[in-house]
Amino acid sequence: MTDPALFALSAVVLFLNVVLTVLVLGLMKLNGVSKKVIWSTGVVAALWLGYLSLALPSGNFLPATMDSLIYFTVVLGWVGVVGALIFLTPMRRAFLVLPQESLLIPQGLRSFFGATFIAQAGLGLMPLEGLLFGFMHVGTGFFCLLAAIMWLKAQGKFAVYFANGFGLADIFITAIMIGFVSFDQIGVAHNMNIAVFWAAPIYFWLHLFSIYKAMQTQSLYQERKN
Repeated sequence: MTDPALFALSAVVLFLNVVLTVLVLGLMKLNGVSKKVIWSTGVVAALWLGYLSLALPSGNFLPATMDSLIYFTVVLGWVGVVGALIFLTPMRRAFLVLPQESLLIPQGLRSFFGATFIAQAGLGLMPLEGLLFGFMHVGTGFFCLLAAIMWLKAQGKFAVYFANGFGLADIFITAIMIGFVSFDQIGVAHNMNIAVFWAAPIYFWLHLFSIYKAMQTQSLYQERKN
C-alpha cells in the first residue's frame, strides 16, 4: 500500500505546484502583464518542476548525507534566490501590478497542499508533525481567501495583515520543524521538497507583496483609483 500511496500523493503535490504556477500566471495575464514575461516564466517553471520531479525521487537533487542545518540554510538561501530573480527581472513589475485579491487568491491552494500533508502523516509516509504542517496550511488558505473577500468588500486591512502574518508563521514554523525536527525521517528525497523548492518561495513572496500592497492602500477603492 505504501508505494502506490506515496506515488499518488507525490503526483498530487506536483500537480498542485503546476496549478499554482498556472494560476499566478493567469492572474498576471488578466492584469495586463506581457505575454513575453508570462511565457518565459512558464517555460522556466516547467523546466524546474520537471527537474525536481525527476531528481528528487532518484536522490540526485540534494546529497543524501546532508545534515539538517545545511538543509535549512539551503532552503532559506533558495527563498532569497527566488526573491532576487523576482526583483531583478520583469517579474517584479508583474507582481506589483496584481491587485490585493490576486495576491491572496493563490494562497487558497495552500489548503490542498495541507490536505496532502495530513494524508501522508495519516498513512505514515511522513512524521506526525505533518499534521501540524497540514492544518496550518489549511488555515492559511482559509484565512487568505476570507481576507480577499473582505478586501473586495472594502472592510479594512486587518484581515489582510492577519492572513499574511498567519501564512508567514506557517512557512517559518514548517521550515524550522522540517529542518530540525523531522528532517531525519523525511530526508532530501521526500515529495514535500517539491513544494519547498517551488511553491514555498512563491507563497513567501506573495505574502510580502500583499503586505506591501496593503501598506500602500487604505481600501479597495483607493487601490483601484491608483
